[in-house]
Amino acid sequence: MHSIVLFGANGRVFNVRAAELPGGKGDGVPASSLAETAGTAIVGMISAVPETPVLMGTSGGNALRAKVEGFVTRQRAGKSFVAVAEGESLLAPAILGADAKEVAALSRDGRLLVFPLEEVNELPSGGRGVMAMRLHEGEPMLGIQVADAGLKIAAFGRGDKRTTLNVKPSDLEHYRGARARTGRVLQGSFKRVEGFEG
Repeated sequence: MHSIVLFGANGRVFNVRAAELPGGKGDGVPASSLAETAGTAIVGMISAVPETPVLMGTSGGNALRAKVEGFVTRQRAGKSFVAVAEGESLLAPAILGADAKEVAALSRDGRLLVFPLEEVNELPSGGRGVMAMRLHEGEPMLGIQVADAGLKIAAFGRGDKRTTLNVKPSDLEHYRGARARTGRVLQGSFKRVEGFEG
């Protein structure tokens, strides 16, 4: 049985044993009862074999890769893994498939940047990572994920009606660029974006 890794917004990772989770129907239990999260929000959860690669990013625009084995800790208070600057937070992590080649970074202003996954450093023991996307002042990065199969982006259009912007694999060329650039504004009609779907 693989341990379950919880990712805190503050860059800390926590381990929970599957046996500690309640079975059957019900409301479950708060993460804070399973680990000493010190009030940080849990932004993601992964359970996978130790050698599984994971992509992580911060709202400040940085990104890094690591394997699940690097998140293992016996401390209930978890361990610091991703360096997160004050006022920033860790974004939802994503498991990387063996055939992943490109990643996409999305900003709150609706800008998208697609670049090679190999440009994101693998840091076995964590750290700050590299700049994935150049952001405007006060603008956060909303997410970073594998782009090879295309992307679905949650957005709001006229009258604040929720919509999904689809970026097909054939559309990715428009957004390709060097890592740490600002990217290009998404094509399509929207007022604001919320983040990646799925």
